[in-house]
Amino acid sequence: MLFLPTLTADAPTQPKLPLSPRAADELWRALCLPSAEKRLTRFSATIAREPAFALWIAQRSAEKTPADIQTLAAWLDQEGLSQLALAEYVERVHIERASPSGEHVRLFTASVMLAKKCRAAFPHDAQAAGQAHVLGLLFLAPRILRNDPTARNSLPAWLTGLANRDSAASAASATSVIATVREIVCDLFGREFLVSSDPPQLTVLKPSLHKKIQRRWQCKRRPAEKALPQLAARLAGLRGLEDNFQNLLEQEKIAAMYALAYGAGHEFNNPLANISSRAQTLLRDETDPERRQKLAMINSQAFRAHEMIANMMLFAKPPALHRADVDLHDVLSTLKQEMEPLAIAQQAALEVQCDEIPQPVFLDQQQLLVGLRALTTNALQAANPAGVVSIRAKFVPAERFADSSLIEIRVADNGPGFDATTRRHLFDPFFSGREAGRGLGFGLCWCWRVVAMHGGSIEVDSQPNEGAEFVLRLPCGQTAD
Repeated sequence: MLFLPTLTADAPTQPKLPLSPRAADELWRALCLPSAEKRLTRFSATIAREPAFALWIAQRSAEKTPADIQTLAAWLDQEGLSQLALAEYVERVHIERASPSGEHVRLFTASVMLAKKCRAAFPHDAQAAGQAHVLGLLFLAPRILRNDPTARNSLPAWLTGLANRDSAASAASATSVIATVREIVCDLFGREFLVSSDPPQLTVLKPSLHKKIQRRWQCKRRPAEKALPQLAARLAGLRGLEDNFQNLLEQEKIAAMYALAYGAGHEFNNPLANISSRAQTLLRDETDPERRQKLAMINSQAFRAHEMIANMMLFAKPPALHRADVDLHDVLSTLKQEMEPLAIAQQAALEVQCDEIPQPVFLDQQQLLVGLRALTTNALQAANPAGVVSIRAKFVPAERFADSSLIEIRVADNGPGFDATTRRHLFDPFFSGREAGRGLGFGLCWCWRVVAMHGGSIEVDSQPNEGAEFVLRLPCGQTAD
């Protein structure tokens, strides 16, 4: 029998919850799946049959009520692998030829049965059904930990308050879903079950379900039990490398561009200045129209080359951010005023909408405008005649897997869109989807640089001939005092 790490990371002496051999086998197989969707489906199915595992995830993941089983599975896939494969756990894990007590098996059976009944109580409300399923699965957690006061006392308030209708935490969270779960518990186990501290009398368990849960705990040593911690550790390490690889690659690209830009600036700017000054000197005394045009072209191209080097230097080492509390409505209003002439010239409609933002955004307004101008210019130039470019901003509150609230800005156009090759290079400096000679190819990479400096992200959703949508997500950050 495999044991999970302790419920709380800072309590190494706390007793560990068991994980059934069947669950270890299921997790091992799920971790080997290449598809994230299939992996999450397998995780969800395992968690729904393993109340102890669900309890461990709920305790480790957050202090608020999980939305559904899929939320627990998503945390396991995103963050739980590293905690499931803690170095201490991998070294000290032990496998015993033992089964949990009969009382624990009855509690696990009752939890699974209760979860199914709670979910069935909301046949027409998927959101309520998902939450009721989780609450039913975890309702008996204090009973499961009855012999471990330290672990029981570490449970979050929302979980310990479920069974106590008289507690302040319970009264504050008495939603219709919680009330329904309590009524189902009373119908199954009696009303005294909610207030009694004695061992539960679970006499209404379905024999078929009880045997099914018992079979999950049969003491057959499985290879997966030995392999699961090491596999989780290896996959968590690979996941970390994958997450950091792109960041490291971008940092190296920017560092290389910085060295190239400053080297080019030193080597090329003097010759370019000499070419430009000579062309201007000749231009002052030249009267032939054709020669004047050629000299003017030489001068303008010298300045264009200088501008390219200057943009490279600025991209590689941009000015520091000057953050302040910013009203996003004002930013988008300014953007619309500046972009309206280009929209008229392109014969495109520019639509700007900003939903209610409950708090100021702590950003560099000027740099944000630079990035949005570049993105909007690209969208207007891509839009078809009589096309539409829409800009919408909204507030995204902090959730289970988000460290802070976000501002999401979507810029969409109905232009030709991008193929997979173009999407891969959209934010590369000097890359342009248009023909050579039109623009310097710095617009979108400027937008990416500004978003990255703010600690945000930018995504592209586009298919050929189906338009494009750029999604910017920026953390609200700490507001100024």
